[in-house]
Amino acid sequence: MAMRIMLQECIQKMNLSRLQMIVAIAVIYLSLPACTFAAEEKETENKVTMVIIGADRLLEDIEYMVNDLASRNKIWKEKVEENIELFLEGIDRKQPVRIDVFFDEKNGEFYRPFFPITDVKDFRNNVDAFGVTNKPISRDVYSLAGAFVGFMKIANDYALFAPEDQRASIDPNVPEIHAPIEPLKKADYDAGIIINHDKAGLEDRRKSMAAVRKNIISGIKKKSTESVEEFDFRKLLAVNRIDNFERLFSEVKHLEAGWITDASKKNGLGTLNISGIEGTDLAGTIAAIPDLKTSYHTIPETKDFVATGRMLFPISAANQEQIKATIQAYQPVASIRIDRKEDLNDKQKKAAKDAIAKLIPILEDGLTLGSIDGFVEFRRIDQEKSDSLHDMVAGMNAKSGRDIEEVIKMLPEIRDTYKTKMDTATVGDFHFHEFVLEDNVPPMFKSLFGSPCHFHIATSEKMVLFSIGENSKPWLEEMVDLVSKTKEQKAPENFFTFKGHFGPFAKALSARNPGENFVELRKAIIEAFSEKYTDDFIEIYDKQADGEIQGTLTVEPGLLRLLGILVANFADENL
Repeated sequence: MAMRIMLQECIQKMNLSRLQMIVAIAVIYLSLPACTFAAEEKETENKVTMVIIGADRLLEDIEYMVNDLASRNKIWKEKVEENIELFLEGIDRKQPVRIDVFFDEKNGEFYRPFFPITDVKDFRNNVDAFGVTNKPISRDVYSLAGAFVGFMKIANDYALFAPEDQRASIDPNVPEIHAPIEPLKKADYDAGIIINHDKAGLEDRRKSMAAVRKNIISGIKKKSTESVEEFDFRKLLAVNRIDNFERLFSEVKHLEAGWITDASKKNGLGTLNISGIEGTDLAGTIAAIPDLKTSYHTIPETKDFVATGRMLFPISAANQEQIKATIQAYQPVASIRIDRKEDLNDKQKKAAKDAIAKLIPILEDGLTLGSIDGFVEFRRIDQEKSDSLHDMVAGMNAKSGRDIEEVIKMLPEIRDTYKTKMDTATVGDFHFHEFVLEDNVPPMFKSLFGSPCHFHIATSEKMVLFSIGENSKPWLEEMVDLVSKTKEQKAPENFFTFKGHFGPFAKALSARNPGENFVELRKAIIEAFSEKYTDDFIEIYDKQADGEIQGTLTVEPGLLRLLGILVANFADENL
């Protein structure tokens, strides 16, 4: 009882109802990558449906991450498990929890949760204990007040919730509960997301984001430390994110996703299928993938790699315009930040601004290619040492690759510690150049590649390849020789692949100054990927098939351990 009272006070202080807390837990859990299914029943509602396959499965996953991987045994037992158990009184722990997310043009987003129940009285008492009063207004409908204002309907062993102005979405006609999520249940995934949209609702979905857009933008306030240009740029980045989500939500035909945490196999598995409505930007982007051509299909996967990846993806006209506008908006921001650098004199500041001014048209010109074609290979210099520095080689397509040489030439004018050597070698159409950061090496680069930090760049009209590492030039020359002798070919089956160990990159991230908002995250990353752990592998494959993108993600426990640490830290501070 004491724990219930303490938790109730905590929730009241946070102005959260029991319902909102459960929704929050579900949203966090469902933000994991997801698995794929085919919907069996077409739905006309414009919504996102999220599912947890069962409360017991959720508990098992959280216990594995918090107790087993993160070794937060006391926090798990005394805070996480005990408090989650409170949330589950009256809930059927074997049946799926479903949450529908809607977007309303005037009022923003709202939720329609479906909770499986074992006993109406127990569930009502539990809801009431967390500040949501409920009074019967008919045989199976209850009005809700307090921390959540709306209605609850009991039907088919479920409690359905709706906000005050959305009663019609649950009563008198009860929406189909199980059929829309049957594919997730059959596949027995821990959690999943399904979206099914038709073309008729396309414009309604676009309009439905108006209030969400307004609320997000109105919440962005100018900081006293930033200029008008910096504020406008930060706001533009937020608008870009809204635009991208709106486009996805509006244009998606099917998005079917899910996630499994498998403690016995010590990994997590997610898959994602997505298709677009015919005639939309999304559908056109997906359809364009098989016709793309790559120059990097002969690049071999590095033996004992730290990371290896390939990417071949179209850039739609809408995305080109968005990226171009963002690049242009950044130029005045870059100038302001350059002016603030006290370690640069006026001449050096002018050189830095001139370099930015030359780089921006090159980036804009590259967008007109309409696609990204690139690769990356990353390895330890000394395979026997876990703390070894690294080499990497990477490349991508370019519109006028040799134009970047003018920017490289300008770098020594910015800092005395920037050293360049132009045209150190040629291989076919490629010209080789060297750039060295003798000092002021960014912490992440210093962690990965050491200091001084050596860059080798190979430029041609159609490609730019580069390597990082003092002795990485022979590796770069080998890759350039390969692509020089290779003809373009159509996209491989997997247009995006990435395999790698997260540990070195986590260590590099932890080397950065995290800022006051990321101190705890930095500590968690250091702990989750310390040298005593080697279970940090990530594997991603994406392909286009049958008019949709099909992706899979496999992770070893390192990332799950990080999530377990973050959950434990949150519970320790708030429960």
